[in-house]
Amino acid sequence: MRPISPTERVGDTGLTLLELLVSLTVVMLMIAAISGFIARTSDRDTTLRDIVGTLRLARTEAIAVGKEKDVIFDLSAQRYGIDAPDIAFANDLTIAVESARELRRTDTGQVIRFFPDGSSSGGRILVTHKMRNRPQVIDINWLTGVARHAP
Repeated sequence: MRPISPTERVGDTGLTLLELLVSLTVVMLMIAAISGFIARTSDRDTTLRDIVGTLRLARTEAIAVGKEKDVIFDLSAQRYGIDAPDIAFANDLTIAVESARELRRTDTGQVIRFFPDGSSSGGRILVTHKMRNRPQVIDINWLTGVARHAP
């Protein structure tokens, strides 16, 4: 039996540089795709939390001050807020508001009103990401004024 010299190859015992580069590229593409998905989801989730927080704040202010508080949604300007639509929501989201007909200001302006006793005009807010068809729902109970996100 003769000894094997260091220059002789017994078999493929490792990866070539090209194979390493290809595998790293594939992994990087997968990470980029997943992070884009997570970013889109977090925009929608952040907007949902912000809207629910604004609705709860308006209810609390109405009870504390003893006066009606309106949360106004200007859908054409993609803005909402308490008594004035001054908070913008992400451009890749579509928001639809179902509220009392008597409180509508224009075709694109919707209002959810909170009363000093804690009740509200009630309604439903649908938040949809443009890349997805399934909306996320925020329900506002007319009797208790409680706003809930129903996933």
